Amino acid sequence: MSSANGTSNRVPSLGWRQTNPKSPAKLAEYIQFLEEACRQEPHSADLRTCLGIAQATNDDVWKSMDSFEAAIGLDGGHFFARFKYAELLLQLGLLDCAEDQASKALELANSNWQVCMARRQLKDVWHLIRKR
Repeated sequence: MSSANGTSNRVPSLGWRQTNPKSPAKLAEYIQFLEEACRQEPHSADLRTCLGIAQATNDDVWKSMDSFEAAIGLDGGHFFARFKYAELLLQLGLLDCAEDQASKALELANSNWQVCMARRQLKDVWHLIRKR
């Protein structure tokens, strides 16, 4: 969608595309599958997190944010919901919110891999905050 001056009103691409991207039709089908799964299991933070990732991959920022927030609302101790939400916020330039979510993800980390990922994410956020 373009404005009258020819610039895009669309939120910029998040860059979550895979190296082997699925076709837009397959991605849309997968999102529909996850939406239906969320309707069938409304208390699943795992499904909401997967839906948020798929929506972000599809550059649907607002729905992705809603899905991550729903996952966190269902399970505030869900590492991946917090981690992926922080990633989305970081890509959108919402650095203070990204820092908060990444810090919470680090607190929730229960493996060396999760600790390393959350620390790296926080480091990226802090680097951008210092550059302001």
